[in-house]
Amino acid sequence: MVGIEYGHVFLFRCHACHGALTSACFTSESNLEMADEHIFRHTCDCGWTGELTGFMAREPLGAILGSGRIER
Repeated sequence: MVGIEYGHVFLFRCHACHGALTSACFTSESNLEMADEHIFRHTCDCGWTGELTGFMAREPLGAILGSGRIER
């Protein structure tokens, strides 16, 4: 069976040094609602470690780069 997955890329800021942190996830929905609920675990080069949810992203990179569609 062939399914479709959508790639969502998020840009976060580190809470300590304000450097850029990126994350990606795949969902079966093209909208961001499911991806916004995803929890990303980050470790920045400055040593900060934490969990961030998709809705905390500075700007969904999909809005800038376009959405990705993968067929399986």
